[in-house]
Amino acid sequence: MGFIEGPEITAWCRRQSATVDQRLRLFLQVCDGVEFAHRNLVVHRDLKPGNILVTADGTPKLLVPDAGESPATTLGTRMMTPEYAAPEQVRGSRPCYSGAWH
Repeated sequence: MGFIEGPEITAWCRRQSATVDQRLRLFLQVCDGVEFAHRNLVVHRDLKPGNILVTADGTPKLLVPDAGESPATTLGTRMMTPEYAAPEQVRGSRPCYSGAWH
C-alpha cells in the first residue's frame, strides 16, 4: 500500500463546508470502492471515517489493512470499531440477509 496524504473524510467535509450533494457524491465513491473490494474478495471489517482519507483532488481513498498473515486475516478474529460496527458483528452472530437479525 502506498502513502496517501489527506484528511479523514469527516474532517475534509467540514473544511470544505461540503453540501449534502457533495457529501453524497463522496459517499457514492466510497461505496464504489467497497464494492470493488468485495468483488475482489476483500471484506474490510472496520469501515469508519478514520479509514477513509480524501486526497487533495477530492478523491476518497479507503484504507485497508495489510493482506499479509496477521490477526486481521485470521479466522475467528473480530476486527471492528464498536461505534461503527453492525449489530451482528458486535454480538458475534452471523449476518442475516433476509432483513431479520439473528
